[in-house]
Amino acid sequence: MKLKKVFVTGILTAVLLSGCGSQSNNTISRNASTSDDSSSPASTDEIENYTRYADYTPVKAEDAGITSGSAGNILVAYFSRSSNTSLNGVDAVSSASLQVQEDGTAEGNAQQMAEWIADETGGDLYPIQTMYTYPVDYDQTVDVGEGQDSDGVHPLLINPIDLSSYDMIYLVYPIWHYTLPAPMVSFLEDYDLSGKTVCCFTTSGGSGFGDTIEKIQKAEPDADIVEGITVSQSSVADAEAEVRSAAADLQTSYAPAQEENMTEKQTIQIQIGDQTFTAELEDNETAAAFREKLPLTLQMQELNGNEKYAYDVSLPSDAESVGTIQAGDLMLYDDDCLVLFYDSFSTSYSYTKIGHITDPDGLADAVGNGSVQITFSAE
Repeated sequence: MKLKKVFVTGILTAVLLSGCGSQSNNTISRNASTSDDSSSPASTDEIENYTRYADYTPVKAEDAGITSGSAGNILVAYFSRSSNTSLNGVDAVSSASLQVQEDGTAEGNAQQMAEWIADETGGDLYPIQTMYTYPVDYDQTVDVGEGQDSDGVHPLLINPIDLSSYDMIYLVYPIWHYTLPAPMVSFLEDYDLSGKTVCCFTTSGGSGFGDTIEKIQKAEPDADIVEGITVSQSSVADAEAEVRSAAADLQTSYAPAQEENMTEKQTIQIQIGDQTFTAELEDNETAAAFREKLPLTLQMQELNGNEKYAYDVSLPSDAESVGTIQAGDLMLYDDDCLVLFYDSFSTSYSYTKIGHITDPDGLADAVGNGSVQITFSAE
């Protein structure tokens, strides 16, 4: 699609660090498994993608998950040094790529901008994480980042995500070596953003967007790539108002066009004890067939501390690897096992999504630890 550029008032131009199973429309085959024991032997080849450029010991990263927002169809995906480095005890003041918070913790510039955008738009907040961490030392991270770019190294990512429900994605990233950080290239290789509006925000030491808009457009030719704003690394602490304003303006500009293509989702009620939850159904054959069976009362069994399941619920299936399970997801495993998840986690299993509880707060307490009777009914 044609590249769209939006020029927002107050642009700050500025090279930063210059029973059933227990998981979309996106291929995540490059992602490293997050279910592996962190004490298992590390991949020597993958570690060398870091250590060949700097003398340090990479640490296997911990999956940070996703922070849910209120919008539902907006994702704020960011890559930041702080989410990919073990920063405990680091003197954050010494690095221009980090912002020191009131509690003394450090956040990367891109992370700080992403949090503002997520708060302003109601988007889900998602950190793009590499399998192994970058150096704590700033200069060493520069060396690793430049080396990976020069050699075309695209590190493995963890924390896989299902992007099928998102219409609008804010990509927030620093400029490394005058271009996209290698993990951002990995993200664009791993996920298909076709049909989505992608709004780009960067932080840099003076190079602006560099060639990143062109690279993103080339990697995602069927997405609408929108140029947001770029903020100098030395100005991030004072840029909250500009970042929020730019994000809100883009949301206003592109949300109406998205809403024209959105149909109102059907809902069902899920009764568990004296609590009732509302779930929105997917627009697919499986969800339609499930709704036709309602009302339906099932004695659902416990599995893995994160799901309740019941067999003999035969439905048409179109299973895909979903990557990430969210608390409140209602899924079909195989073609006859209904699964209600009450906790979030990453998985390599395939499911057909039926729906999602719009407000899963209290769901885990409602279902308890053992088997439970659950009634599904149409409104």
